[in-house]
Amino acid sequence: MGLIGTVFFLSTPVNAQTAPDRQLSVAPLRTEMTIEPGTVYKGSVTLKNTGKTTLDVSLDAEAFNVINQSYDYTFLPDSPINDWINFAQNTVSLDAGKTYIANYLISVPSSAEPGEKYISVFASTLASESADITSAERLGSLLYITIPGDATKPGKLLSLNSPLLVAKTSTWSATIQNTGTARFRSNYSVTLQTLWNSTVSSIQDSKLILPASVRLINGTFPVPEWLGIYKVSYSFELGDNPTVIKTKYIVYAPLLQSSVLLGGLATIGIVTVILVRLRNGRIHNS
Repeated sequence: MGLIGTVFFLSTPVNAQTAPDRQLSVAPLRTEMTIEPGTVYKGSVTLKNTGKTTLDVSLDAEAFNVINQSYDYTFLPDSPINDWINFAQNTVSLDAGKTYIANYLISVPSSAEPGEKYISVFASTLASESADITSAERLGSLLYITIPGDATKPGKLLSLNSPLLVAKTSTWSATIQNTGTARFRSNYSVTLQTLWNSTVSSIQDSKLILPASVRLINGTFPVPEWLGIYKVSYSFELGDNPTVIKTKYIVYAPLLQSSVLLGGLATIGIVTVILVRLRNGRIHNS
C-alpha cells in the first residue's frame, strides 16, 4: 500500500484537494509578528472544510527556514522553538461546509536572543484510503516572528539581468542579499519608457528578504506597441540601505514590424541602385 503526503503553500488561502469530497483550506498564508522575550502572543488560523464529508484535522507546529535563491522551504522537526507554540485544541472534527478558528499561544522564553524565528502551523487531515492508496493532506500557515533588539537589515542588489533585444513579452531577474539579522520587505518597480521619458508600462511589487539569505526576484514587462529603442528603469528598496535605481535599454524588434521595416529598406535600396544606374547611363550617353 502506497503513502502520499502533501504540503501546500499558496498565495491565497491554502486549499488541499485530493478528492471532490475531501477539501480543506487554511488561512492566512503568512503572519508577521513581533514578540518580546518573556511574553505570550495569541494568534489563530482559520480552517474551512469546503468538501462534502467530515474531516478529522490535527494541528502541530514546525520551525522552518529557506534554502537557495528560490526560497524553497526546509523544515526542522527537532528545533526547540517548536515547543514555543501550543494549541487550544490539537485535533478537531470539521463537518462539511464548516469553519473552525484554531487558536494558539506562542510563549517566547525570556532568554530568547533578538533575531528572526520562523514557524509553520500545520493542519493535517486524517489519512483516507482509496484504490490501495493512502493519502493525507498537510497544509501550512507561516509565522514570521521577530524577537526585538539590536537588529540590522542591510540589503544589497547583487545582480540585475535585463534583456537587450526583445521580440515579445520578456523577462528580467535580480538577486537581493540581506546580510543582517532581521527581515525586510523590498518594494520594487520596473518602468518601461520611451527615450523622451514617456511611460509605456510600469509594475510594482514587493518580496520578503530574510536575514542571511539571497533571494531571486524575476518578472516580465509588457512590450511596447511599436518597434524602437526603449529605456527600462528598475528601482529596489534595500532595507537599511538606500534604494537602488538602475537604468537599462532594450531594442524592441517584433518579427512582423521588423520584416516590414527590412522589406521597406530593401525596397528603398533597390530603387536607389536603379535610379543611380539610370542616372549614370544618361550621363554616359550624353
